[in-house]
Amino acid sequence: SESTSMDRGIEVMTYIVSKTFVKEKIVAGYKPAGSPPDRKSAIDRLVEIGCAPNSGDAQMAFGLAGIFNLLAVSMETLRKEAFIGKEITKEQYDQLQALGKTEEEKDIDAK
Repeated sequence: SESTSMDRGIEVMTYIVSKTFVKEKIVAGYKPAGSPPDRKSAIDRLVEIGCAPNSGDAQMAFGLAGIFNLLAVSMETLRKEAFIGKEITKEQYDQLQALGKTEEEKDIDAK
């Protein structure tokens, strides 16, 4: 059904928007290459779906809330918040992680 297809689409979007490069594209107004000029951007479409009559259904609403939450906050902020109240800071953790990396991994991170 249409609702099931929409739920699945939102579920997929919730996952892929957790990737920084995808989030940045969506926030910047992503449209597929070759789209007609009047085609709505991904963010416009998400807002439209959120305003639709059945968008308050539990699964869809939860998925949309997750998407907008991820779009509204950077991964860096989420990482910093994860260390609040911990015995180690985010910076100290990053330093420990860097110590364990091989030269090849450091080269990849630098790119």
